[in-house]
Amino acid sequence: MPLARRYLELCRKWMVERILSEFKPAEALAAELACRDGCAVLSRDVGVVKAVGNCGVPVFLFLRGRLWLVEAATAHSAASSESFKAIA
Repeated sequence: MPLARRYLELCRKWMVERILSEFKPAEALAAELACRDGCAVLSRDVGVVKAVGNCGVPVFLFLRGRLWLVEAATAHSAASSESFKAIA
């Protein structure tokens, strides 16, 4: 709870818009907000890929010490709907 209180204090101090979620995991909510605002998503949770869906924002995953770019497959592809490309 102290961390949440500190977060709210900093948001008020810097006049930053804040959205709190009581029902969704933080990663899923962050992905939805990034999708809404057209921002890239950086996460360690592969489940974020599903939360973003096909909104067209870049999704980066930090897994096994590397940064991966998730690329959506084209409609003509018979492979899985996402593929990972190592970028760093």
